[in-house]
Amino acid sequence: MNIVRSKIKSMWILAMFDLPTNTKEERREMTVFRKLLQSQGLFRMQFSVYARFCDNRRLTDTVLRAIRKSVPPKGEVRLIYITDKQYAEMFIFEGAVKKRAETEPEQLSFF
Repeated sequence: MNIVRSKIKSMWILAMFDLPTNTKEERREMTVFRKLLQSQGLFRMQFSVYARFCDNRRLTDTVLRAIRKSVPPKGEVRLIYITDKQYAEMFIFEGAVKKRAETEPEQLSFF
């Protein structure tokens, strides 16, 4: 698998997945996968769509490797990278009300 590298350093990762849930084992595998996404700092946007802001390429690559290693055997996972500007321009509709997209998290400061 070749990974195309862009010059953009900070971006959002969107993980979209379709995992079978017909058996107890498949449901367990989906739960383990969702917990892996959360442990990698992704938050749930919709039931099978998770997102995370990454402020550097090394972090992006680390998250990509962790997700790739954890895909259940019968599952399909798609990852897309978008810039912070593209993410901020996303439209969110709930009923008839438009909401703003989440903003990038603030940098933590330690004193």
